[in-house]
Amino acid sequence: PNPYTKPASTQRRRKSSNDQVPVVPDPSPDYKVADCLSTSEQWDDLLNYITTSSFCTSEHAALQKMWFNAVYEIHIKTKNLKKHLTPAVKYRLRKQNPIPASISSVQPSTNNYFTAEAKNLMETVFNVNKRPDPETVQMLSQQTGLTAKQIRNFFKNKRSRS
Repeated sequence: PNPYTKPASTQRRRKSSNDQVPVVPDPSPDYKVADCLSTSEQWDDLLNYITTSSFCTSEHAALQKMWFNAVYEIHIKTKNLKKHLTPAVKYRLRKQNPIPASISSVQPSTNNYFTAEAKNLMETVFNVNKRPDPETVQMLSQQTGLTAKQIRNFFKNKRSRS
C-alpha cells in the first residue's frame, strides 16, 4: 500500500459548498418526503418523486440542489467514479438533465405570434407603405392592441425578410 494515501475505507469524496442544500423553513409534506429520499440516498426515487409532485415556490431552490446532487450521484454510481466531478462534467450533466417544471420558478415561454387579424392589417399597410409614419403606427397600435414597438419591429423584420 502507498503510505501517502489513506486506506480505502476512510477515503471520502469531497463535496463542494455549492452542493449543500439550503435549509427550508416550514417545509411542506411533499418536501419532507423528497428530503427523506435524498438523505437515504435513493436517487432514482428522488428524481421520480420530484418530477411527479408539486412543491411550493419557496422550496424550489432547495429542490433544485437536491435534483442536481441526485443527478451527480447517479452519474458517479453508474460510472463507478472515485473522485469528485469536474465543473465541466457537472455542466454537461445539468444540460442533459434539466430541472423539471415541478420545481422550476420559470414560467414556460408563450408564443408571441400576432393574431391573424393584426397580421393581415399590418401586411396590408406594408404592401402600401414599407416605412409607416408615426401616425400610421399609432393608428395600427389602436386597431390591433399591439404596442408601437411591436409594430415597428414587425415592419423592420418584414422589410429585412422581403
